[in-house]
Parts: sequence; structure tokens; C-alpha cells
Amino acid sequence: MFFRHTKWAMLWALFSLFLCGMPGKDIPHISFLELLSFDKLVHAGVFFFQFLLLTRGFLLQSNQKLLHTHPKLVSLLFCIVYGGVLEILQQTIFEDRSASVFDFIANSFVSRRKTILNSLSMGNKISKEIISKELQDVGIESNLRPQNLNTIDWIKIFYPISNFIKKNER
Repeated sequence: MFFRHTKWAMLWALFSLFLCGMPGKDIPHISFLELLSFDKLVHAGVFFFQFLLLTRGFLLQSNQKLLHTHPKLVSLLFCIVYGGVLEILQQTIFEDRSASVFDFIANSFVSRRKTILNSLSMGNKISKEIISKELQDVGIESNLRPQNLNTIDWIKIFYPISNFIKKNER
């Protein structure tokens, strides 16, 4: 019964795993799309669709009380964890791919209840204290939701977080 209602969500998860596992050299390079952050839009879209498919499947579950009564929460948790796992796989296993803080941010846009502090901390394995300090330094409240940040806020966050990640990768 479980797979009957969630089969499309599971197939979509496998399809997104396939896409994320494709070697970077096999992905078309279109420079003007990079200017529009097309990659981040795709990540957000893929995980939003995953969220919708899971929520629909969980709503139809009659024998799984938790899934039926809290479909959005369970879908959200699945999408966040799955997005994090895909980023880790891109960093460690998939050929010619790398993990990206910004892909993780895009993945976490499916989460309307997730704060920017938790999204950045969990996705990048950086302590909440460090993220909180970086956000405070640029004047952004750590309890805001990702979708409540404007473009200027994202630009303010970009440099300190990416510099911190680059500095600690060495």
C-alpha cells in the first residue's frame, strides 16, 4: 500500500539521483543560464516537485497514521535529508561533481519552516554558532526563513559563508 501511493515520488527521487550523479562534463554548459542561477532554480524545482509528490502520496496513506496526519512535515524532512545526502554524494562519490552550499540552500527552499541558520548549518557542516556570527556580522537575523531573504540579503551572506568554506577546505 505504501509504495502504491508513493511510487511516483520514489521514481522522481531516483531520477534526481541520476541527474545529480551525472558527471559534470556531461551536463550542457550554457553561460547565460549561469548568470541567471539556473542551476539553483533547477535544484529548488526538483525538490519542490519531490515535496509535492511525497505529500500527495502520504496524504493517501490510510494505514500509516504519522504519514497521513503530518504529510508536509514528513515530506519536508525527507527532502532536506535527501538533498543533504545528494550533496555529500556529489562531494565524495560522483565523478566530476562537487557539493555546493548554494545547491543546499536551493534544496532547502522547499522548507517553509526551516530557518536560514539551520539550513546553512546543517547543509555545510558548520556549527550554528559560526553561522549565527556570520549572519549577525552582515546584519541578518538567524531566525529568518530562506524565502524571506531578498537578493541583497543573499549577496551579503554569499561572501562570508563561501570564504569560510573555502578557508576550511584547505
